[in-house]
Amino acid sequence: MKATTKFILITLYLVCFLNYTAQAQLERSHIYPSPNVSGALSAAALDMNHYTGTANISIPLYAVAGRDISIPVSFDYRTTGIKVQDISSSVGLGWSLNANTFAVTRVVRGIPDGAKPNCSVDGTGKITRESIWYSHFEHCDSERDIFYFNHPAGNGKLFIDDAGQPQTMPYQDIVIQPGVGSASIGYWKITDTQGFTYFFGETSASREETTYSVGSISTNTFTDKYTYISTWYLNKIVSPSGIQIATFNYTSGSNTTNYLPGVRVLECQASNIPHTRVDTRITSINPKYISSISTEIASCNFFYDNNRQDLQGALRLTSVSFRDQSSSIKKRFELEHGCFNQYLGFGVCRGLKLMALKEGITNKVTTNSFLYEETVALPGPKSFYTDHFGYFNVNSTYDENIGASGGFGYSDDAASIVSGICTNGRSKAPNSNTLAAILKEIQTHSGQRIVLAYSVDAGAIITSISSFIGSSLVSRSTFTYQGETYRTPVYHYYDVENSNKLIRSSNSYNGIFDLNGVNRAYSTVTETKLDGSKVIRSFYNFSDYPDSIPTVGRYRGTPAYGFTYYGATNVDSSPFTPYSSNAWLRGLPKSVTIKDSDGNTLSIQEFTFEPGPIISTVWNMAVEVYRTVPGDFGFYVGDYKVKSQIVKLTESISYLYDQNGYTTSLADKTTYTYHPVHKTFPSSITRQVGNGPEEKVTYRYPTDVAGTGSQNPGPQPLADGIRTLVQQKIITPIEQVSWFKDYGESSFKITGASLKTFHKNTILGTPALNSVYSLVIDAPIQNLNPEASLTSNKTVFSFDDRYRPLESYNYNESTSTLSTVQKSDGLTSSFQWLNNTLISSVTVNPGTNQQKTEYQYNSIYGLTQSKDMNDRLTKYEFDNQYGQLLRIRDNENNIIERYRYHYKNQPEQLSNSSIFNYGCRMVGIETTLSSPENTSYGQTTYHWDFGDGTSTSTTNSSVGKVYQSAGNYTVKVRKENPEYYSLETSSVVTIFNQASNLTIIPNGETSIDNCSDIWWGYATELQASATGDVQSFSWEYQAPGSSWWWSLGSGPVVYTPPGFYHGGITGTYLVKCTMTNYCGNTFDEYIYLFVYASDPFCPQY
Repeated sequence: MKATTKFILITLYLVCFLNYTAQAQLERSHIYPSPNVSGALSAAALDMNHYTGTANISIPLYAVAGRDISIPVSFDYRTTGIKVQDISSSVGLGWSLNANTFAVTRVVRGIPDGAKPNCSVDGTGKITRESIWYSHFEHCDSERDIFYFNHPAGNGKLFIDDAGQPQTMPYQDIVIQPGVGSASIGYWKITDTQGFTYFFGETSASREETTYSVGSISTNTFTDKYTYISTWYLNKIVSPSGIQIATFNYTSGSNTTNYLPGVRVLECQASNIPHTRVDTRITSINPKYISSISTEIASCNFFYDNNRQDLQGALRLTSVSFRDQSSSIKKRFELEHGCFNQYLGFGVCRGLKLMALKEGITNKVTTNSFLYEETVALPGPKSFYTDHFGYFNVNSTYDENIGASGGFGYSDDAASIVSGICTNGRSKAPNSNTLAAILKEIQTHSGQRIVLAYSVDAGAIITSISSFIGSSLVSRSTFTYQGETYRTPVYHYYDVENSNKLIRSSNSYNGIFDLNGVNRAYSTVTETKLDGSKVIRSFYNFSDYPDSIPTVGRYRGTPAYGFTYYGATNVDSSPFTPYSSNAWLRGLPKSVTIKDSDGNTLSIQEFTFEPGPIISTVWNMAVEVYRTVPGDFGFYVGDYKVKSQIVKLTESISYLYDQNGYTTSLADKTTYTYHPVHKTFPSSITRQVGNGPEEKVTYRYPTDVAGTGSQNPGPQPLADGIRTLVQQKIITPIEQVSWFKDYGESSFKITGASLKTFHKNTILGTPALNSVYSLVIDAPIQNLNPEASLTSNKTVFSFDDRYRPLESYNYNESTSTLSTVQKSDGLTSSFQWLNNTLISSVTVNPGTNQQKTEYQYNSIYGLTQSKDMNDRLTKYEFDNQYGQLLRIRDNENNIIERYRYHYKNQPEQLSNSSIFNYGCRMVGIETTLSSPENTSYGQTTYHWDFGDGTSTSTTNSSVGKVYQSAGNYTVKVRKENPEYYSLETSSVVTIFNQASNLTIIPNGETSIDNCSDIWWGYATELQASATGDVQSFSWEYQAPGSSWWWSLGSGPVVYTPPGFYHGGITGTYLVKCTMTNYCGNTFDEYIYLFVYASDPFCPQY
């Protein structure tokens, strides 16, 4: 399967809220449908994105693997900073669980695609002016949504064209069947160039809906606008054979609600008038949380709780477990969480904070700890103390959105007129508060500390990454930037309605995913290492490939009377029209220069990227009302395009400098041309070093071999194999030819070639590699005769007869597993499989003289045993806590390799100095002594001295001992382990005689006659008597006529119960004494006490 590429996947929903009764228009909001998807961020270990000045951080856990499919699981973080309206995912604020971001999601422009029909267009494809009215009143959709897809092997974005077909931005050679639009199949299905198919949202269990509403936070009155599918989660991956399948399951949480405060809009006249404001409520309906990923041999489970103080109804990820083919847990990770405090929140939890990650099945080790910038707290998501980019920029100690109306108020800042112009109000410029709650340090179990330093420039940018071991600096990269800001619309835009009225509109957030707004990126970034050496990187930026400027103007009218154009307006103002994006051409590398610590240039590598053909274009129209007069409507209208276009690397040049003087360089140039059908795949790559000879490699793909025209089924399996590759859109080189042109020659000649043939699986109908060939020639040739192609009415796969087979492959057709490989030297290897997934044996030259190697596995750890052709074993042993390889043993069970791992603060000596005593401590009965050690390596031996002249040695931390006489014994244990320092400790153990013969001896009366003249004025003493050693006595009694046992006391002596006296209640008192011995056994003895009246008529005292 292809290498995994993680993707920046922040789901933002752009919705135009139209309030045509207002005299000014609010900003077009970005709506987050779900914290789990919107928190997704690109990451790969700790990888700098120099163009944006951010670091991509990934904490890998493990991978769920099958034969053909592997799904990595990680926690990812990107250091762009935390925006005021960001909410925490199930992992933590700023973090994402990558497995919960494999999805198709969308940014809604206008109204959700599919909710209304598309607006009508003219002959050029441009949306008609009559559609202004219908777009504003949401009778038709004038803007296409932007969809983002992410799966373990790829990512991208797309729009739906006029025919209902997905068009990727930029163009990708993949097949997508859409889940929305006129060509919808009800879910999303993406097939990549290798034939892997990804299914998204096949059932409601893997789909998530969002409802957005408009209204007022202060009065909590909202009107629902639309409920639509916002995210289709990945629910299945199918391999090209159709046999291997990975499944993804989800659990549904409770609805979560988030609010986006509207931007205040004022009219400036002779005096201020009440402002207009529209807030947005976003409800994620039963948001989905990944619960399991499974293949045929492994699985991963995700566990949650609802301990979320920051977001009602949301779930918190608590642990992740990986299971092997027998469903046994082999790896387990736990998350430790805290809370970010809210700015002026007085202890309110602003966001879930990931504090640490722990690994281990029972013995947990903290593998990573995380520290954040918390000197300034982040305000609540309803605060409007934001800069142009959405980051915190408070410039006072009072957050008005918190202070007014119990947390739901609005700013009271007046917008006065100065020289006829409205004042800008509070500053939207970034400041250091941008860094609130950002990750600043990662601490690892090995003692390493990764420290991140930032500055502020349109968000957070990395200025240095330092690595420490303890307090010792090991490495540091420092970054300096030269960049450019592209399009900086002011926060408030003013438009003249007439000579004495100005209308103010607002646009406060930047153009994430090229929607609109301020953009900041860096053309040149210099990385300086600790030794003074430098890497200077340059990138294509806005000045190289700017976005296409939209056409924005003012119109007035109605469909009945037509629309009149009243001139152009500021393109960065209302309706805040997106530019037609060329984002995929920016951020690509221009050059990489490496200099040594003395400033000498060692090498330069230059890249030339160019835009290719435009594949598809769709016109869009953004509409906002700016004034309503009875019978007369005014609109801001912006026309822009979305397009699918190819981007291609056409040339790269490497300059290697002479180390003697550093002035002479040798150029190594590579040029690329691309296939006319598979537009992102090369048809040839040519290389030339200096002015020397040229080398070229050309590629022919299945479509080249199949040719054009109808394909006729034929008897030859190889022709069927090519047709199947074409039908299933699999792009792989069939013929690869190497060419050479010497200095002074005018044409290339062939120096070598390779060829792959395929056949069609007779059961599954999928293509399978059949043979690999190599061209055998004595000298360069002009051409192949013929090139690989389908001939004889496209029924025969023909190729040059100078090809010789290198390897041929046979399969079990029902399982698509490789059964034999035949090599050119005549040797054949046969394969046996475990669960049709893992190779269990390889037999070379099957038969009498065969050589067989066998394998055993754990599907999480990997290879656990191999048996070679001489039946000799090699064993691989793993610890049962962290899945780490500990030992490799040979056939005689001797250790031939050992591996030792150390965690920070992990002791390197045996450390338990206590001896625990369990069970009976009596003569003649076994008592248990224990002194356990929690060690990961080696075998601990326990040498016991019991203090009575006897001793023993065990490999178990516990031992049983029977003592023959009572007394105090000094027990000693010496613990030895070849991997640690030995330890000796001791403890005194007391052994007791067995207790028996319990009796109760009364010291006084046991019977009282209330009629007797003899007054018994003292309570009777009751004494317990026993032989042997007693641990405790306890006493209880029952009063006359009662079955309830009352406590009478403890110890060997007590007194008779209350009521046992002259004049007491007549009846029988039952007293029980319970004796407990040193085994915990109990023995009971009873005595009866009586109060009676010999004469029923006598005076009772």
